[in-house]
Amino acid sequence: FGLIFLILPTSSAALHQNSTRCSRPSDTWIDILSPNPAELFIEGQFSNIVFQFHIHCYQGGVTHVHLIKNAMSYGGDPFRGREHLKENPDYRIISDNATIILDHAWLDLGLHQVRVFHFDGATRQKIAESAVFFEIRLPHPEKSAAATTSSCTLSPSELAYHLEERSWGPPKYPISSSARGWWREYRALHRWMMRPELAPEQRRLLVMDQEAGGLGNRLGSLVSGLLVAMLSRRALVAHSRDLVRYLEDGSGGGAPGIWWLFESREALAAAVGDAAL
Repeated sequence: FGLIFLILPTSSAALHQNSTRCSRPSDTWIDILSPNPAELFIEGQFSNIVFQFHIHCYQGGVTHVHLIKNAMSYGGDPFRGREHLKENPDYRIISDNATIILDHAWLDLGLHQVRVFHFDGATRQKIAESAVFFEIRLPHPEKSAAATTSSCTLSPSELAYHLEERSWGPPKYPISSSARGWWREYRALHRWMMRPELAPEQRRLLVMDQEAGGLGNRLGSLVSGLLVAMLSRRALVAHSRDLVRYLEDGSGGGAPGIWWLFESREALAAAVGDAAL
């Protein structure tokens, strides 16, 4: 990526080698020492994110380390939708251990994964695999000393305008108390936001990148995204190269349809305008 990372040598003597006899390649396993599983890093409250691993019963070979930004979930194929990453590891390690300082500014906020594969030196077959997830998150505003009135970029009147449910959207936008009513009102809102004559900067959209992750995980995230869109009075739109093959995108013009699914981000931008994204 054109990024510079620091790899520090780790003394094998400082790491406890498994006392079990290591006679077969299948005895090899990867021990990830840091970060801890599902460790949470709060922005501004840490200096470094250190990835450290040790291979027990190491018998030579090469280890590939992959940094996967914005990992979709804890399950499924982590390389789905980004298969090119699998053939291009961020690091190739020829040692039984390594300590890597991750560039958290490049990773940015979100849930990330480091996946490690160890290959036999002679056959190049994979003989061990491990992974760890961690998250970088903003501090809770109520617990952050920086979350003061002076740090807000909007005036109280501007903020009230943007939060007011009826300050935008279809005229006399109603607020229903029933699920059926919510769906009816959302459909009206969605169509209003996707009108061709509406200026891109006036569209309020919730954009979901559905290119990576397992099918079940992506469908679950779409359901959650739809709820967030309803609550925030936005139109849900998504882009995915494969979901368009077996989900209706609403572009057929039928009365029940809402136009929401696009083959790529470029196709979405062409439909709603770059300024809307």
